Amino acid sequence: MLLMDTSLSSAWAEDAVYQSVETLNQSGLEGQVIHGTVPARTTDWPATLYANVDDHSHCTATIVGPHVILTAAHCLPPSGKFTAIVHQIAYHATCTKPDGWPNDPSDDYALCSTDGDAIPVVYEMISFNPKAVALGVKITLAGYGCSDQYQNGAGTFRIGYAPVVRMPNVPDKTYVFDRNSVVTQGAAICPGDSGGGAFLETPTAAGTYRAIVGVNSRVDMSKLTSYLSATFSPDGRAFFQSWSKEKSAQICGLGAVQGCRN
Repeated sequence: MLLMDTSLSSAWAEDAVYQSVETLNQSGLEGQVIHGTVPARTTDWPATLYANVDDHSHCTATIVGPHVILTAAHCLPPSGKFTAIVHQIAYHATCTKPDGWPNDPSDDYALCSTDGDAIPVVYEMISFNPKAVALGVKITLAGYGCSDQYQNGAGTFRIGYAPVVRMPNVPDKTYVFDRNSVVTQGAAICPGDSGGGAFLETPTAAGTYRAIVGVNSRVDMSKLTSYLSATFSPDGRAFFQSWSKEKSAQICGLGAVQGCRN
């Protein structure tokens, strides 16, 4: 069963708010491995945001440019707008979804432009290189999700690692809605991780290179299989490029942008 919380849109309060994961109190949780995931050190993820949609629903988002926030299309409130609070400063975000959504659930991206000054964090990089990811490569899944199919452990920012078992747009009758999905198996995303980044981490002499290669979208908990909307698929890359041009918004990974990680 592919699980995506399609009720999220209607569940949002009128004043939808995302906050920095650095505001979470996760002291004492680091190192506790649960179902393949581990609570993250939030200070390592300053560009990651979380939202409590209601008592049982959550979402994740990532700051990927001075005035740009990335999340999943199915994580947006009906208005397409929310407030992001970073370092106690409120930024008003207005979001755009791809034309293919929701008819193609793998087109699960949303880009949001913020008002005011540049958000004062180190922004996450996005990879649009289709050759950067291959079968067997381990992906780092990050999100404010739960630890099992019963949604236990929700409300903790976690990371987990899972290898790629399938690339986007590969014909296979056993999979559906796969045009833009990079599929991993192992540590799985969980409701609440939706909208969070799926990262490729590469050791280098200067440290670990980290870049988003997908957006957490859907999961088959029975198989611990995650479906990530790939940033490097033709549809994904085209959406990011056209939105950036239309909004005159800088996105880390599209040209030279100051303040990006790596």
